[in-house]
Amino acid sequence: MTAHSRLTLADEAPPDDGSPPLLRVADLTLDFRTRQGEVHALDGVSFDLQRGEIVGVVGESGSGKSVLAYAIMGMTDAAGRVRSGRVTFAGRDMLGEPRRSLRIRSAAKSP
Repeated sequence: MTAHSRLTLADEAPPDDGSPPLLRVADLTLDFRTRQGEVHALDGVSFDLQRGEIVGVVGESGSGKSVLAYAIMGMTDAAGRVRSGRVTFAGRDMLGEPRRSLRIRSAAKSP
């Protein structure tokens, strides 16, 4: 993810006061262990998202879009290993928090 553009909602302009981003992904590198060896799924992904901004992740099939989304939510597969990087949401470390404390509710579960 080297080139990107930003779209901001007119009604929710991002703060211009130097406040920290709502979501920060910094140098995220993730590998999967397979029978054939390691697969490098994400390599140094970095971006900031301010309150009121929208980001779209675009890429070919198998390029890591879903892996990125799951990694941000702390829901990587057991074979996945974050080799480096950091993900923070509202100042909270998403990679270091136990999943239970994040209170993530799976969409697959019925209410």
